Amino acid sequence: MHTPEQVQSALNMYKMQGGQATTVLELNEKELGDEGDKSNSSFRVLDLRWNNIQDDGAKALAAILTEKRVKLETIRLGGNNIGADGATALANALKSNNTVTSLDLKGNFIAAAGAQAFAEYLKTNGSITDLNLGANRIGPVGGQAIGEALKENKKLATLDLQANGIGDVGATAILDSLNNGNTALTNLEVERNNINEDLEYQLSKRIGRKK
Repeated sequence: MHTPEQVQSALNMYKMQGGQATTVLELNEKELGDEGDKSNSSFRVLDLRWNNIQDDGAKALAAILTEKRVKLETIRLGGNNIGADGATALANALKSNNTVTSLDLKGNFIAAAGAQAFAEYLKTNGSITDLNLGANRIGPVGGQAIGEALKENKKLATLDLQANGIGDVGATAILDSLNNGNTALTNLEVERNNINEDLEYQLSKRIGRKK
């Protein structure tokens, strides 16, 4: 794990480089010096998993994502204690970003409010095709918001909502979208969500038909 100051230093370094990304910056497995790792100053994949960046770190990243010169494509933010405020900042920033195609927020605490923010993002048909919101305590309200947004989304191909307690309410909203307009989603993970077996089977069968 790195300190918030080290993470912020790495983000600032990326910003100063103009976002001209060619490789990968991983902060989850290596230590940074006081001035960051200059060998990874340009990258298309940002891996900040398990760095405890929290909402402040997510907001700092969100500010960078709004800059047109930024060319990030994949962002991994799993296990960072990011709450609804940080998730909302990221979702709003992504509305003006057209390069990020994959976002992993697994194992944070975005809750229903964060899920609702991403639902609004999905309605804009932004660039993301792979979204992981697993284990984020979004509950039935968040699950329903995401599910209803899928009716309008024509880009998202992979969605992970495992272990979120979306229940039958969230699952029904997702199934309704799959049956009424959504043709893009081909990979869906909804295990450990307190969904009744018949509904879970219908979801699996509906996704299976698309593959």
